[in-house]
Amino acid sequence: MIVTAGHYIARQNLNFTITVMTDPPATEFDPVCTTEDLQLPEAISPNTSNSVIFTERKKYDWTTAQYGSMLGAFYIGYCAAVFPGALVAQKFGFHPAILFVCFGNALASFFFPILVDYSHTAGIISRIMLGLTSGPIMPAIQGAWYWWGCPEEITINIAIQSVGVTLGNCLGAVGTGLIIQYFNWQLSFYLSGLLMFVVGLLWLLMVDPVPDKEWPKNELSCLKCCKISARMTDNEKKLIKNSRPVAQESPRLRDMPVKSILTDPQLYIISFIWFAMSYVMYNATNNSPTYLKRVHGLPIQRITFLFGVISISCLVVNVIIAILADRMRKIMSTTFVRKTWTAGMAIIFLPSVVMVNFLGCDASTIEFCLAVFVVCASTVSTIGLKPLTADISGNYASVIFGFVNFIGNFAGFAAPKIMAFFLTGKNQGEPTNWNMVFALPAGVFTIALGIFIAYGTAETRSWALNKKTSFQKENCNRNETILESSMSPKNV
Repeated sequence: MIVTAGHYIARQNLNFTITVMTDPPATEFDPVCTTEDLQLPEAISPNTSNSVIFTERKKYDWTTAQYGSMLGAFYIGYCAAVFPGALVAQKFGFHPAILFVCFGNALASFFFPILVDYSHTAGIISRIMLGLTSGPIMPAIQGAWYWWGCPEEITINIAIQSVGVTLGNCLGAVGTGLIIQYFNWQLSFYLSGLLMFVVGLLWLLMVDPVPDKEWPKNELSCLKCCKISARMTDNEKKLIKNSRPVAQESPRLRDMPVKSILTDPQLYIISFIWFAMSYVMYNATNNSPTYLKRVHGLPIQRITFLFGVISISCLVVNVIIAILADRMRKIMSTTFVRKTWTAGMAIIFLPSVVMVNFLGCDASTIEFCLAVFVVCASTVSTIGLKPLTADISGNYASVIFGFVNFIGNFAGFAAPKIMAFFLTGKNQGEPTNWNMVFALPAGVFTIALGIFIAYGTAETRSWALNKKTSFQKENCNRNETILESSMSPKNV
């Protein structure tokens, strides 16, 4: 949870800081909605006790296309690294993979303000590096639940994991707003880099690859006390170990049933709906702050506070529904539970996003609709879709999640680029010019939802069940031959 919180603070703060880093081109901005908030300054220093320590507020002269490229640059690196990162997590384990993410994120985040000040291209490279060092995180965490979680609690475990995402979004949004208000946007990147470095140290000190790891006798007692597993009872460790689902006995990549996996239609059904859901979410989290700033003139402090409230709401709703979903799985099929929550929440959030296109300049109602939209969409992602890769793939969860996440997170790159495509050459202060920005992801998700409801499943696939590898079969045959020869009458 702490790892994902720190990571999301590092990756999401640009969504808010970019609204004060640059202004829209003068030829593409003629505000239609006039509110009192439009006249508020970006920095508020009400008294000398809250004086602004860092006063530089440099504005970069970027086109709409450059603006979209900067927002989407992280996902170029992330998509390029997520599947290789999954393979690394499968081969070397989730523990070193997450350690790499922590320290890599720390460096990339810390140096972003320095590089973007040099040039737009250097800033793009910095964001790509942040994405490259983030690739293994979700596949590694997904694979960790095979070793650290009980199958009966997989939904609540992933919900707790997503609490970190929510916490990171909340702290990142509110914290970024306060930092911009009283200091400057650069400081938010320096602090997020420092945070990820500290998180990496905590991960190294507190987490083992498996809870039932045997401790060396010469291990320092002070290090033992830091470990989470040191606070677990033997019964808890045995429960986790004995409840692990039957999986491939060998984790070697060469033993993976690649052909069976790649020819399974469920892999592509899940990938498509994951892409559609990611497009919906990234459009909300990456593009909505720009929409609220440029169309409705809301100050960055109000925008970040709104997303902080949304994040807390997601946290509460997701945990409650995760508990209900795990209880439902005891009396219903996993497939039915996943489809029920996915379709049920979609019925709520799809009308909410459609309403945004018809509310014009009613900023308060639009904020409410966006809140309902993001909370329900987050529930679909966390309860309905994220557990699917763990449900169907057993010990191959890291690799399967890596493939699905690669497809899904391409939407993170596409969403700001599509926004820039629809807005280039148009008045970004006109609400109707944003209609397609919100309508397109809703339409794509509706199509993907129909396919998933009709043909999708959450049951463990045949290729994920326990089968002896060819190497193991050869050993078994050799042992049987030796045993038979030793028991023959000639040798008795």
